[in-house]
Amino acid sequence: MVCLNHPDREAVYKCAACGKPVCEECAVEYDGDVYCSVECQERGSAAKERSAFIIDDTAVNNRKRRKKGFVFLVIIIIIAAAAYYYYSQNKEEINSKVSSHLEVVEDTVENAKKATLNTGHSTVPKDSKYRRQREGIVNQK
Repeated sequence: MVCLNHPDREAVYKCAACGKPVCEECAVEYDGDVYCSVECQERGSAAKERSAFIIDDTAVNNRKRRKKGFVFLVIIIIIAAAAYYYYSQNKEEINSKVSSHLEVVEDTVENAKKATLNTGHSTVPKDSKYRRQREGIVNQK
């Protein structure tokens, strides 16, 4: 590669901002990097500052996110432990309430089942061909 400004010289560096080849004489060194011009050096420095800010901001946000996740986990564990403690202290009362609710639910489901069957039987006419065929199939089994 040859220098961007001196075609007769071999390029020794690449600009850290734009990537153009430069020779020893054209190189502008700043903060450990080599640039092709002062303008590129300013753009490169500004980009480094923005990158550092973004990296720092990302690290801060990641720490906040981890902290929130940890607090959420602790709260869930506390709620679960409180629920278990409450259940262990009131086991008989809770079990009786649950079983009574289950009985109510089972009765409701059974009543709904009977109502649905009655509705189905009452909507099909007794003398229909379909009903005679269905009853014949059921009676054969």
